[in-house]
Amino acid sequence: MTTYDPRTMPGGLEGELARLEAQAAVMWPAERRLLESWGAGTAQVIADLGCGSGALLARLAEINSGARVIGVDHDAALLAVAADRCRAPEVAGRVELIDAELTPLPLGGGTVDLAILRFVLQHVPDPAPVLAEVRRVLRPGGRVVVLDVDAALWGVAEPVDPVLAALHRRVWNRRDDATADRPDRLVGRRLARALAASGFTDPATRLYSYDSDELGIDAFRALLDPMQLMPHVEEGTLTPAELADAVRRFRTWCARPDAYALLVGFAATGVAPAVEPT
Repeated sequence: MTTYDPRTMPGGLEGELARLEAQAAVMWPAERRLLESWGAGTAQVIADLGCGSGALLARLAEINSGARVIGVDHDAALLAVAADRCRAPEVAGRVELIDAELTPLPLGGGTVDLAILRFVLQHVPDPAPVLAEVRRVLRPGGRVVVLDVDAALWGVAEPVDPVLAALHRRVWNRRDDATADRPDRLVGRRLARALAASGFTDPATRLYSYDSDELGIDAFRALLDPMQLMPHVEEGTLTPAELADAVRRFRTWCARPDAYALLVGFAATGVAPAVEPT
């Protein structure tokens, strides 16, 4: 069970698909550098676990033309989008999609060189079973990379709008643990320890960033749009008037010539041990 259902996101499935692609496009240059430093360019078998709409899958196949790239997800609608994406000539025939849950994984033990969990663990109330399965399918010496967020260190926006800043603090302070229907927006700080607890060696966390000076402020609209906070209105954390005011303030901010955004991602990695812990 996960807390994520793209159909319930603001804008429905179509809006969420657009947001996912915008997110991937903005984050990919920084994520590519990280993933290549951890073997994505030379791995023979790469598994994108919780691959969703395939935004990362196709990009992985492009940077490693010799790899077998596997995407696993349980959402048939997202997998259909991924299948369309992976028919592009530059990646066609090199990506395998599997409709399955992450526990258990439908992969043999010791068959994967690099496993990636991108924005997955925040939606899993208990990451331990997922990480145990990842460790099982990795070959000895294989690597897991977990990309996720921590709302306490999400980034900066200049100039600061104090009303928007206070509203976001209130929202994220409420969403500080994962349950059956709430993601864990503070999972970033826990990733390396979760990997260590699951038996991975050399656990480490690295922060990466991406900003509007490099990519333009328009590239950040879909990521920062307060309309994503609509579920908080439905649960009573925000009022409709507060959300409407936040949208107005955000649009005013985006129109400023000096608007600047820098967002921060958390990347944790660990290595599958040569000998299983006893």
